[in-house]
Amino acid sequence: RSSDLGGDYFFIYAWLFTLIVSLVLVTIYADYIAPLFDKFTPLPEGELKESIEKMAKSISFPLTKVYIVEGSKRSSHSNAYFYGFFKNKRIVLFDTLLEDHSPLNKGAVDENSSDAPTAAGDGGEAEASEAKLKPKNKRQGCNNQEVLAVLGHELGHWKLGHTVKNIVISQVNSFFCFFLFAVLMDRKELFSAFGFYDSQPTLIGFVIIF
Repeated sequence: RSSDLGGDYFFIYAWLFTLIVSLVLVTIYADYIAPLFDKFTPLPEGELKESIEKMAKSISFPLTKVYIVEGSKRSSHSNAYFYGFFKNKRIVLFDTLLEDHSPLNKGAVDENSSDAPTAAGDGGEAEASEAKLKPKNKRQGCNNQEVLAVLGHELGHWKLGHTVKNIVISQVNSFFCFFLFAVLMDRKELFSAFGFYDSQPTLIGFVIIF
């Protein structure tokens, strides 16, 4: 019975517990959990870092640090995100997002370069045509302006308050789910419909309702 789990308002305690746990995990994830799986290094001084800091300052984003994460170890997927509470915001860029830092560019050739050898002699035209048909190993990642465009999208979420709104919506949804669970948990007909006539196991009820 739900009353055995904390009384008629157990769902409030359960919701508060999940809220606290989620906030703690969000707080410690980047500093203590994520580094266990990925390597984070500060973005070197240069044009890109200066541009990022300038963009952050233009919208009053409280940026403290910019990191590069070695996402290429698991995937070629590119991403950029920020984290942190209040005045301690940090930006993370995947190495696969950065043209100058992506390990995927080892051995790659800039498609705008003219270093490709040219054939000479009678068979020069045929060899040149054959070379054009071969796939080029193009450089991966974005240049500085493209990185700023991607990052601008992410910072736009912060500027428009999307992050806070999503947290509020998520917690309201979580509270509603626990409330619904509390209302339906003691309904015998719910368990009877699934073959539990003489008992109302909490775990089974959780599975049925959710």
